[in-house]
Amino acid sequence: MEPIFFTEHITVRNNLNLKNSYEYRDFFEVRNGLITFKMCGFTVIDDHFITVLPKGVLDKRDVLSDEEKAKILLKVLMKYDKNAVKKDNLQYGTNRENESQNLFSSILEIIRDFKQHGIITKHFLKRETNGSGKIRWAKTFKLTTPYEVNGELIYLDLSTEKKLKNLSEEITMIHWLILKEIEYCFGWLVDFKVQSPALQFKKLNTIKAKAILKRAMGLTFNKHEFSRYKLLYDYVSKDYLKRSKNNSDKKLLYAFKFDMVWEEMCKKVFAHQEKLMEEVPKYRWMIREEREEYRYQIPDILIEDFDRNLFIVDAKYYSFNIDGTNSLPGGPDMGKQLLYLQSLESVKKFNKLYNIFVVPASIQNEVMTHYATGYLDNKVLKERFDCIYTLQLDCITAMQDYLKGKSILKDELLNVVKSI
Repeated sequence: MEPIFFTEHITVRNNLNLKNSYEYRDFFEVRNGLITFKMCGFTVIDDHFITVLPKGVLDKRDVLSDEEKAKILLKVLMKYDKNAVKKDNLQYGTNRENESQNLFSSILEIIRDFKQHGIITKHFLKRETNGSGKIRWAKTFKLTTPYEVNGELIYLDLSTEKKLKNLSEEITMIHWLILKEIEYCFGWLVDFKVQSPALQFKKLNTIKAKAILKRAMGLTFNKHEFSRYKLLYDYVSKDYLKRSKNNSDKKLLYAFKFDMVWEEMCKKVFAHQEKLMEEVPKYRWMIREEREEYRYQIPDILIEDFDRNLFIVDAKYYSFNIDGTNSLPGGPDMGKQLLYLQSLESVKKFNKLYNIFVVPASIQNEVMTHYATGYLDNKVLKERFDCIYTLQLDCITAMQDYLKGKSILKDELLNVVKSI
């Protein structure tokens, strides 16, 4: 299945001839022969495997191919899904309910199992005289008579035993079909290619495969065998590819709000100091003069350097590459950041406070750049609230460092801000 690549909110020619529909209203919009995707991730629509890259992943001259960028995106979504607290924006198709695995975690587990244990096969023992297998000495001594040659006993008729695989067995065939399906649909994305034997392959019959695997799970008393059967059974039961023509829901793994993923990535790569959240003043409500309740201010990222300077960072999923200056943060965003700054100015432990927006971008030969400086257009208020810096962070670099678990971009951010 050949992949097709888009970038979120980049409008391009609708070469796939996709049409607006209620089912995909949150996925894309078609207008005047052009199409704009409104999500980020992976989906299958009309048998097209579509990858929608995040805002900021734009430049075709980049060293990385679209395929390599897609692999990075998949790993980011998988890590976010596994570790992040706020991840309700990730979707796995409709009616996810209590699924413990999405498609990609399932196929990666199947690949890992195959690489570790090989194809599932039923074995039988071929026993013969003077065969190519292992010599069964006990049976040879018991059943055959040796010859004496030069004073030594020599056995000419050796009982042998060889373990053979039955490649025509149904479960073996199902296993091969699943592996070939994974290779065909997603092999390029998960770096998987399988060398299968010269078998007559047929399209995977989900109903038949489920019945065979369910029967096998009920008959085996071996825990390892059961777990391998269960792995395949879960894959065909969920039927991620929706082979039925009447069911077009093939949505795989995507985020309608990649801004939450971007925020989580920035927290990690900038080494957000959670302990500093205790310094942020709270809102206090007095309810009818009887009791108090508190509400919290929650900045995205707080960083304190060795000089006791505080950096208040807001990770914004905007793109100046797409919308230009129309994407500059407006009143609500700036007002919130200025209130954070004013609140934290009362904390006397900090020498200087910096207010920063960080947005994704595609940057050549740099990791982070200063894009704009914002402030209130009033002399008194400007002096009171200082300014807000907007920085562009290379999106691919951020994703790669997030996957590596590194926070080296913290120093990059501090250096850029101090150099302005």
